Amino acid sequence: MTHMPTSRRQFLKSAGALTLSFGIPLMDVHSQSAVAQDKPRLAGDLQIHRKLNAWIRIDSATQMVELRIGKVELGQGILTAVAQVCADELDVDFAKIKLISGDTALVPDEGVTAGSFSMPYCATAVQAASAEVRAILLGLAENKLNQPAAQLKVQNGVIRSGNGAQISYWELVIGESLNREATGLVKPKLISEHRYIGRSVPRPDIQAKVLGEAIFVQELRPKGMLFGKKQTRANSASANTPVARVVEAQYYRPYHMHGSIGTSAAMATLGADGVLTVQTHSQSVFQTGEAIAKMLGLPLNKVRMQHTQGSGCYGHNMADDAAADAALLAMQVPGQPVRLQYSREQEHAWEPYGSAMVMKTKASLDAQGNVLDWDYTLWSTPHGTRPSGQPGNLLSAAYLEKPFAMPKPVNGGGPNYAADRNAIALYDFPGHNVTTHFITEMPLRVSSTRGLGAYANIFAIESFIDELAHATGADPVDYRLRFLKDERARDVIVKAAEKFAWSQWRKTPGRGRGIGFAKYKNIAGYCAVALEVEVNRQNGRIRVLRAVASADCGHMVNPDGVSNQIEGGLIQSLSWTLKEEVQMDKTRVLSRDWNSYPILTFSEVPPVDIVLIDRPGQPFLGTGEASQGPTGAALANAVFDATGVRLRTLPLTPDRVLQAL
Repeated sequence: MTHMPTSRRQFLKSAGALTLSFGIPLMDVHSQSAVAQDKPRLAGDLQIHRKLNAWIRIDSATQMVELRIGKVELGQGILTAVAQVCADELDVDFAKIKLISGDTALVPDEGVTAGSFSMPYCATAVQAASAEVRAILLGLAENKLNQPAAQLKVQNGVIRSGNGAQISYWELVIGESLNREATGLVKPKLISEHRYIGRSVPRPDIQAKVLGEAIFVQELRPKGMLFGKKQTRANSASANTPVARVVEAQYYRPYHMHGSIGTSAAMATLGADGVLTVQTHSQSVFQTGEAIAKMLGLPLNKVRMQHTQGSGCYGHNMADDAAADAALLAMQVPGQPVRLQYSREQEHAWEPYGSAMVMKTKASLDAQGNVLDWDYTLWSTPHGTRPSGQPGNLLSAAYLEKPFAMPKPVNGGGPNYAADRNAIALYDFPGHNVTTHFITEMPLRVSSTRGLGAYANIFAIESFIDELAHATGADPVDYRLRFLKDERARDVIVKAAEKFAWSQWRKTPGRGRGIGFAKYKNIAGYCAVALEVEVNRQNGRIRVLRAVASADCGHMVNPDGVSNQIEGGLIQSLSWTLKEEVQMDKTRVLSRDWNSYPILTFSEVPPVDIVLIDRPGQPFLGTGEASQGPTGAALANAVFDATGVRLRTLPLTPDRVLQAL
């Protein structure tokens, strides 16, 4: 076979299977598992872990409520929010909740903590389980106090009757009281009865982080600990309607790093009982534990994964690889803890990057500028090569004496799951066609970064809708609203525009404004972002002057947590859009430090205003990745407004700006 030289962009465009997608399978939208056919559907992940004591234990010795969840803390504040939900439904003080998270020996397997699924699946499960546990406890108290349950009141775990008699949760629960399946028949509390849901309860882990206490896995130093080191080599590399005009465009997203501030690390110890215990900041403790067990030839019950927070973890970075490497070393020194942490060069060169993507757009318009047909085509390598129980997706497993082959990647399900996440525009067009070219042959190791394919797809869609608005002489905000029937989508756009003072903004030389919008995955949180930028025509540098984001995540549990997630995603997206791109030559990755892979600095972060729209009584919607795509598009749209030049290749570096100008 003759190998022809090809560019990265041509590689993405030239290979791959073709799939055509039009909509979202409604049966799968709000489910992470198969539905039990002979049992009632329960809320969220309670559907797959139906025993109440899998989630909640009443600890009489400590007089605490032990809440056990499979989702883990990655800095998104999920543990605080879920504890708030539990405290409200059980009528206990927030301080009474002892939360255990991500310990595979103790908690329900809720899969990977990713995709903004923690609130829709974990929090709803905890809410339903807590409500049912409270009902059980009231039933037990009814018998103990000989008083009707309807006349009993609960305050901080103490149940009181009208005649003054009382009993606590910790006196009631003995033996197997909660060893039963949830029924799904107990309704959660009325919104008016919430004490914690809807409040910005401070996160318990923040103080330790601010004071520099050793809580990250990178900082663990148990007695007798050994240091592991990894040796590496260089990594290679419409028919019925006078169409008036047709508009086409092509967009490109480069390979992105996770760029975790703290490089990936893990601790592993082989105990005298033959159980290998691994402290890891992995998002997929159950699946990674299974992969490690298979790699080492151990029974699954001999590998215990314990989630420990890490300084910088989201998407599929090298946390799982570090866990596997620490495990390999620990097997050689039984009884001694082994700590392994990668160097910056190792992490940069070997981590699974976010996939590069090419997106083509085409639309036919009538004489009034209305979209008649919308055609969207994308090319992408995988966005999901997590271990998922398979050793072949662990880096070192491929280099063992008996190596494990990497499984063939898949696109993760129907539309809006991975490469084609948010490829279906939320706008109402008469004709709407989306084509995904999914490429399984990878020139580089790639996997999940924040938002998967949504960042690039929203960048392309929202840039193109902006191009159509300008081509028809329409205001970009008004043009979007013209094609949106979803009232909540319209609300976030209007709120962002109002806060930005869009209608009062006046054009000045070198400055521009832009807006971007999306409903994350078309099933999660709504977000609109408006930006003002200044472009220096002499050196090509873009300065973001201010940012406004409006978000609707359904019923908000912790507004401060939501605001932080929207703001954090916005800032990271500015970094991606302005600076980040993995550089390589024909033989190796060149981006090996912060000089060769720069990220946004503190001085470049603009002031950010967040507008939150609360929807009491509506389902919890995830927000952790909602602002990524709208921000990138808003930035590109603002640069066009400032310069009159449309940039379609990311990142928007000074060199590219100067070349375009």
